[in-house]
Amino acid sequence: MAEPWFLAAKAVALPPAWLWFRWRFEHLERIPARGPALIACNHASYLDPIANAYAVVKAGRRPRFLAKDDLFEIPIVGRALAGAGQIPVSRGSGDRTPLATAERALASGEIVLVYPEGTASRDPDLWPMVGKTGAARLALTTGAPVIPVAHWGAQVILPYGSKKPHLVPRHLVKMLAGPEYKVRTRNGYTAPKPPPVHPELEFTITDADQRFVDLSASDLVVVEDGVEQKIDAFHEAVAPVSIVLALDESGSMRRSAAAVLEAAHQFIDALRPEDSLAPMLFADQVFFEHDLTKDRDAARKAIDGYIATGGTALYDALSDALVRLKRIEGRRAVVILTDGRDENNPGTGPGSVRNLDDVLALAKETDAAIFSIGLGTKVDKPPLERLARLSGGQAYFPLDVSDLQEQYRRIVENMRRRYVLSYTSTNIVRNGAWREVQIRPKTEEIVVTSRGGYFAPEH
Repeated sequence: MAEPWFLAAKAVALPPAWLWFRWRFEHLERIPARGPALIACNHASYLDPIANAYAVVKAGRRPRFLAKDDLFEIPIVGRALAGAGQIPVSRGSGDRTPLATAERALASGEIVLVYPEGTASRDPDLWPMVGKTGAARLALTTGAPVIPVAHWGAQVILPYGSKKPHLVPRHLVKMLAGPEYKVRTRNGYTAPKPPPVHPELEFTITDADQRFVDLSASDLVVVEDGVEQKIDAFHEAVAPVSIVLALDESGSMRRSAAAVLEAAHQFIDALRPEDSLAPMLFADQVFFEHDLTKDRDAARKAIDGYIATGGTALYDALSDALVRLKRIEGRRAVVILTDGRDENNPGTGPGSVRNLDDVLALAKETDAAIFSIGLGTKVDKPPLERLARLSGGQAYFPLDVSDLQEQYRRIVENMRRRYVLSYTSTNIVRNGAWREVQIRPKTEEIVVTSRGGYFAPEH
C-alpha cells in the first residue's frame, strides 16, 4: 500500500527540488544499496526533509522519516505522509510507538531518517544541538548501521520559521554522506566510588575530678568500629548553640519555685548573644513558651509564667525538645530540670505518652547534648544518667535548690569548653548505620566524653 503513495509523493516533491536547488552530492555510495540503515541528518530548514529524501532516492532507496505528528494533520499532506509509510512522533509524550515502528522498518531492511535533536537547530549559527536518545536506542536495539548525512544550503532558500522561500537565484545545496557507524554499548560499567564520609564529633576533656583540661589532636586516638582513624581537623567548639531550657513545673516544685526562677534567669543571662534559646515548661503537659530566639527579654518573660502544679511529663518534654532541635543545623543542647520521675499527678502511673526507650532512640538520632539537673532526693537518676552518657552531655544531682545556680554555671562552662574533631572515615559505605567511635586520650586519668559515634550518611 505504501508503494503507490511513495511514487505519488516522489512525483510531486522531486521536480521542485530539481528546479529550485542546485545540488552537489558527495559519497552517496555510502548509503547502502540494500539492507537497513539509520540516516542521521542535521536540521536547519523546513525544506530539509525534501533535500534528505532526494539524496536517499538518488542513492536508490526509499526513505522513511520520523516526523512530528503535526504534519500528519495537514490536509492531503498528512494523508500522503501516512500512505507513504512515514512515522508520526508526538514529541514529549513518552509514547514508544514511533520507535517500535521504526524498529520494525529497520528489521525489514528499510532506510529510516531521523533528526537526532528532534527539532530544527536553535543555535544562532545553526550548529547541531545536543541530540535525544532515540537514534542511539534504535541503533542499539536493531544493530542497523548509522550513516551521518550533513547538508547545507536549504536554510538559505527557506530559513526555519520563515514562510517565504527565496527561489531566485537557484541556491546550492551540498550533501555529504559520512562513513557508517555501529553503535555499541558495554555490558556494564564501573560505578564511581561514593564520596568520602567526614564525621564530625563534639566532646569534652576532663580530669578524674571533672575539671576541664586542654589537649591537642596529637594527644588523642580516634577508633571507629575498631579501626584507628587519622584526625583531619581539631578545634574548639565555638559555633552558636541552639538550646531548649525545659523546667519542671509539677506540683512538687512549688516550694522551690522562686529559687528555680532565679537560677533560670541567671542561666539565660550567662548565654552568649549568638546562642538561641527556647524555654519550655512541663507538668501534665508540655508547652514551648516560644520558639528558638536570641531575644533574652522574651525568654525571661516566658519563664516568669512558671506555676508549679500537676504531674511530671518528663519523657514527653525531652521528646518534644529533641524533635524541635532535630530540625536545626549546628550545635544543639537540651537543659532540663526536674525533681522527680515521669509520673502523673496522683503518682499512680506514667506522666508521658512516650517512654524512656522512645527518648533514647530520639536522642541517638538527634545529636544534641542533654544536660540534666536532678534536684533533691526523690529524683529518678538512672534515666537522666543514661541520656547524658548517650548524648555526650552531663547529669547533675544537687540536693538543695540553693545549688542550682552552680549547676547551671557548670553547664555553661561545659558548652564553652568543648572540642570538635573530624576525620575521613576508612569506611566509605553509606548505609545509614550507626558507627561506634571511641576518642581515647593517650594520657592516663583523662576522661573524654562524647556521644560515642554517629550515623553514616545514606546517600
